[in-house]
Amino acid sequence: MNTKRYVTFILSVAVVLTMLLSGCGPTSKAASLKPERVVENYFDWYLGYPGNALADGAYQYSEYLSEGFVQQIDEIIASFDQGGYDPFLCAQDIPGDLTVGEPIVSSDKATVVVYKTWNPGTEYASITEMAVTLQMTDSEWLIDDILCSLDAVPPAPESEPPQMATPEETARGFYEWYLDASAYDEQAGTWLSPLSDGRYQTSPYLTAGLVQKVDAIVAAFDQGGYDPFLCAQDVPESFTFEEAVVSGGIARLVVQTSFPGHGFTVALQRVDGLWKISDVLCEVEETQ
Repeated sequence: MNTKRYVTFILSVAVVLTMLLSGCGPTSKAASLKPERVVENYFDWYLGYPGNALADGAYQYSEYLSEGFVQQIDEIIASFDQGGYDPFLCAQDIPGDLTVGEPIVSSDKATVVVYKTWNPGTEYASITEMAVTLQMTDSEWLIDDILCSLDAVPPAPESEPPQMATPEETARGFYEWYLDASAYDEQAGTWLSPLSDGRYQTSPYLTAGLVQKVDAIVAAFDQGGYDPFLCAQDVPESFTFEEAVVSGGIARLVVQTSFPGHGFTVALQRVDGLWKISDVLCEVEETQ
């Protein structure tokens, strides 16, 4: 998915009064929208609201929020003695940029990670995260909570690759997902990817051993580093997959990237009847 960035802007108070007096709601219909689009549209409206949507109580009329969540926000605001914070942004200030990630969907529940960029375009740029959870209600996705720490997000349920997947299909499935789930934040100068936010840890295409190996590689990074799934620092535009060589329950195939002369070898093994990626070797091995 191509992520969307939002920049706050201010309109005159007259526009606020015109909108409220005309009976126009702050949002459009959420019906038929995907979870990430609901989140994008809500924050697009929230950050672009001509005034303070929290102080004005305008959020109470949003068609993107569940009734229960509106009541929860009301209670949070009522508990403030002096000061407080913005429970929609999990902060006291407004970030310079918001980026919405890919959803994790399980039946009638979904979780979307939102990346907040502070001081974009400066040497002090930094990114923090929060998680927006949604519930399917009457055939539409509604935001029903915002978690200020990703530690509070329940683990995503395991899903499985196709039962009859070949090694090539497993590799293609993983890398096409990886490419689609990655985006470059030009203002912050950083990649947002399944490696940076830990989504690879629940990928059904990887063995537990490879997940542990990548965890250790990432933990060893002091500053910078590389992407052990891509054997590169940047994300290529595309991949091509050579035919796998299979021997028993082990397979190897070469992946070429759109970077000139760049490729690597993916090792796979059969686990419970499924091909899963067990290693990524940052060299092109002769597989024939």
